[in-house]
Amino acid sequence: MHNCENCNCETEEIIETDAGNYKKRTKIEKTGKIFVCKRCFNEWKERECSIKKIIESDKDRKVILAGPGTGKTYIFRQYINKFNKDDSIYIVTFINNLVDDLKRDLEYELKNRNIKINTFHKFCYHLLKFLKKNYIYCADLTDLIIEDAEIIEGRSINKKILKSSFNNYRATLNIKFYFERGNYYNAVGNDNICFGLLKTLKEGGNIDLDKIHKQIIVDEYQDFNFTESSIIKIISENNKILIAGDDDQALYTFKDSNPKYIRELWEDIKFTKFKLPFCHRCPEVIVDSFNNFIKRIRDEGLLKDRKNKEYKCYFPDKYKDSQEYDKIFWYKTSIRSGNFKSIEKILVENIKRYIFKKEIEDNKLNFLVIYSDFRTSVCRKIKENVIKELKTSGLSIIDYKKKKEKDSLLIKKGYELLKRDKESNLGWRIIIKNDLFEGWKDLIKNSTNKNIFQLLSIDYKKKHIDILNGLPDEESIVEDKKKTGINLLFTNFYGAKGLSADHVFILFLQDGVFPHNPLNIKEDEVYKFLVSLTRSKKSLNLITTHPYNSKFINMLPRNNVRIIKKDS
Repeated sequence: MHNCENCNCETEEIIETDAGNYKKRTKIEKTGKIFVCKRCFNEWKERECSIKKIIESDKDRKVILAGPGTGKTYIFRQYINKFNKDDSIYIVTFINNLVDDLKRDLEYELKNRNIKINTFHKFCYHLLKFLKKNYIYCADLTDLIIEDAEIIEGRSINKKILKSSFNNYRATLNIKFYFERGNYYNAVGNDNICFGLLKTLKEGGNIDLDKIHKQIIVDEYQDFNFTESSIIKIISENNKILIAGDDDQALYTFKDSNPKYIRELWEDIKFTKFKLPFCHRCPEVIVDSFNNFIKRIRDEGLLKDRKNKEYKCYFPDKYKDSQEYDKIFWYKTSIRSGNFKSIEKILVENIKRYIFKKEIEDNKLNFLVIYSDFRTSVCRKIKENVIKELKTSGLSIIDYKKKKEKDSLLIKKGYELLKRDKESNLGWRIIIKNDLFEGWKDLIKNSTNKNIFQLLSIDYKKKHIDILNGLPDEESIVEDKKKTGINLLFTNFYGAKGLSADHVFILFLQDGVFPHNPLNIKEDEVYKFLVSLTRSKKSLNLITTHPYNSKFINMLPRNNVRIIKKDS
């Protein structure tokens, strides 16, 4: 018998291979050649084969189905490196936090290659500029235009319906007013930018980006809506594009996104198809539970259109965590009315235990606590008490916060626009919103055929131009010192998207809360559960309160779950 020099298991057959292929090997000090078991070697070989197919493909249009934690960023890095150093590559993902994650993970490539990473909205703005549409980008433009519609036409615009029209490319009277007013401000915002670009593309035909970008990479395609996916289809006609996504992780149905668009792309004969089968993030028990849950939920008639794909724990990297965390922990606790001390106690005890056992990574998100929107106010209080208790114990706790978009309607933004153009309609409109005066609504009403600058009083203009002239050209920016300590984040299911943590807790995972109605489970609830299930690199902890049960937990393999009862 021999010992594998990667996972240390006893094996009759060993294979000689390069040590560098196994980053988590037991004998990390050993370099050159090592001897590994058949499982470690075969899984490494299969993974390399799946990666090689993507990297070496010379097809212009590619689509990758990649489950949670299957190494898309690694693929992007390898794929980028096959291009010449000066080749321009544009990477598009869904939200700012994912942009930040990619920028951090591809830091070396960003410094040494011609790469841009941005949200899809910023990418659309980039394309509009490429098409000689030099609009101002104002993320919250919708709020101004809805207010203008009420003042100018006495029209009440429902923001939710307006956004749905943009997302599904439906022309309405409200859309017409929006673009008329947007042109007046020479601006586009988060809500209309994709609609505006699609309209421009449809009117002007295909767009050839090859002269400025050798490759477009699009991530999180399962969260694209009709308008967004229509833009990608047009761009893909004449440009090299790689698209990645996973129809098991479609969270943003509130913005009319639909996993059917990545499923349709998968069936498109113009696209070459690839899959990433190995999860490098989660222990084996979580991957096995994920697969079994998918089977059970499909037996209930949900996820009928889901694309089948292998999803396997990558044993060569996860052998240690899979041994140490071979169960999902289900904490069943009782609570008194309005008293959630038992949940706080479970969180504090486990966080302390994992810290003292040194089962966390430095400079990473250590603890992620996920909750349903139905319990937001309660969880804020739980968070406050948990952090207070941990700090009382002498622990340095960092309240890990996700990046928020800046408010684009603050008066500072107005001054920034006036610095470039003292007669900017948008600049003065933002200033008016922040500094109202008697008769301001009449001024807006009369602004349909005159610039705001012409309508403003001399005193009002002088007041703000004097303020503008007194502002420094550039504000000095003092970078925050990097804090050290234990990173802890409380967030809802949407906020958990794109994150991974050493240890994950899901609160109030019980019938009536999540799922909201166990007799009528919604597919978006299934996607939320699948995302939350696969955030953990080590332990997964589910918490329910007596006497409630959880249909979702009951759909996990019983042998994979360890029940722990806790009194209040």
